[in-house]
Amino acid sequence: MKILGIRVSSDCVRYAILEKIGDKIVFVNKTTENRLVFPANFDSINQKLLWIKNELERIIRQNTDIARIVIKTNEFLQENKSIRATNYVDAVCILVAAEKGISVYTKLYSQIGATNGNVKERAEHKIGRTEKYWDSKMADATLCAYQELGAN
Repeated sequence: MKILGIRVSSDCVRYAILEKIGDKIVFVNKTTENRLVFPANFDSINQKLLWIKNELERIIRQNTDIARIVIKTNEFLQENKSIRATNYVDAVCILVAAEKGISVYTKLYSQIGATNGNVKERAEHKIGRTEKYWDSKMADATLCAYQELGAN
């Protein structure tokens, strides 16, 4: 079973694909693409939303056996333009999942057993880290997918 973990930020979307094979969990995209950076020339949220929709559809086409998508959503914060935009991108992720018939779940830190301060350490300990661009957002996506596989 493959799980796609997603974490949106204002400038990119980080994603982790984890697969459970027997008792082993494999970090499928540990050494390959795991970051979707919004093109710099986009002037509107509309352009970002359409672009990310197409990119997620491409990822799902390339990984036809994704069973679930898990999105690390924003914690309960004061809303601002940046948070609103990430919420819109989260919504597009949910839409793509619905269109593809893939179950989708949203998670907060309390649901993945981490905090913003320790998520990198926990993800590294449980499943490892990407070779490039490792940060807390990637750790969020990784730990979401890991927890959804039922791993402890």
